[in-house]
Amino acid sequence: MRHQRDHGIESVVLTSCDHEGARHLPHPAGMTVTAAPPYRGSRRPGIREWRLMSQLQPHIERAIDDVKPDVVHAHSPVLVAWPALSAARSRHCPFVYEVRDLWENAAVDLGKLSANSLRGRLARAVDSHVLQRADAVTVICDSMRKEIAARLGTTERLFVANNGVDLAALRPEAAQASRQRWSLPANGAVLGYIGTLQPYEGLELLIDALPELLRRLDGVHLLITGDGNDEAALHARVTARGVDRHVTFTGRIAHEDVSHAYAACDVMVYPRRLTETTRLTTPLKPLEAMALGKAVLASDLPPMRELIAHGVTGVLFGAGARDDLIAKTVELVGDAGLRLRLGAAAREWVTRERQWPAVVAPYREAYTTAMSRGAR
Repeated sequence: MRHQRDHGIESVVLTSCDHEGARHLPHPAGMTVTAAPPYRGSRRPGIREWRLMSQLQPHIERAIDDVKPDVVHAHSPVLVAWPALSAARSRHCPFVYEVRDLWENAAVDLGKLSANSLRGRLARAVDSHVLQRADAVTVICDSMRKEIAARLGTTERLFVANNGVDLAALRPEAAQASRQRWSLPANGAVLGYIGTLQPYEGLELLIDALPELLRRLDGVHLLITGDGNDEAALHARVTARGVDRHVTFTGRIAHEDVSHAYAACDVMVYPRRLTETTRLTTPLKPLEAMALGKAVLASDLPPMRELIAHGVTGVLFGAGARDDLIAKTVELVGDAGLRLRLGAAAREWVTRERQWPAVVAPYREAYTTAMSRGAR
């Protein structure tokens, strides 16, 4: 939002009824942020989602009445986008839908519904309804652009606004001091993962590879930072593999500590499984690691290839391929010069291509397109 302001775009933010975490975050300086009341209704699947959307729409309508915006811009999931579209139409405002993930894919990946079930087909139909009726649509990567273009049957009102990073907010920290924060070994390589602990992130593959990595790499340690649905299962897997002494879970950490977590690591590993979510979405955390000049090892998935040029700005391994993961990890840990070259090239690419001032530019084009279609 700060960088949109540099493009002459003023934003007023309304967080959803299901976004408790936003209530505890500091508001960006000079920005107006309003939180809708938290959802307190039924937790029953289907009913919960319907009531969430029904509860959010009048809050959006009141915000539109107060602010009188030129455009209503809603993020995915569709649980936010549907009520935002309905509110925008009731107030004759142009509507932009930003798709960072498709809710039906995430719900399938998290085991909340089956893709071919009635609820799964309904979820896809609802998302497609919003996409078809949006005045403009933005997506975070080219993989998602191709998926949405197929649904829309056109690219005329479809724009790519990639994930970006704020280099000023990512400060390189001293490695040894950072390791001491979590009592990590002073010597030996540290492999790191920072992000959500969800099944599709593939961390079980990395944990399963650790016994063999310990055989080949003396003193290697794994640092896992973040929380999520898979956290308990990952702890249990570490114990089952007998590698408790070689794995540190930090849980969720404060934003100001994230740079220290990166600094503590020699190689950042993102072993995503191939799912509908990971086939279409680019994660943010590899970009942060690259911006800090870290060597990144990631699954060879289409969105990852949009971020990483194999052997130039990082290294890719076959998604789900344990032996390839092990081989590439051993190569990176054993070659400090390679890590430095990859990290330097990665930082240069992020500096040139993925800083927020450049990334936000497509939003202006999306807003202009939406407004050109007229109030409806």
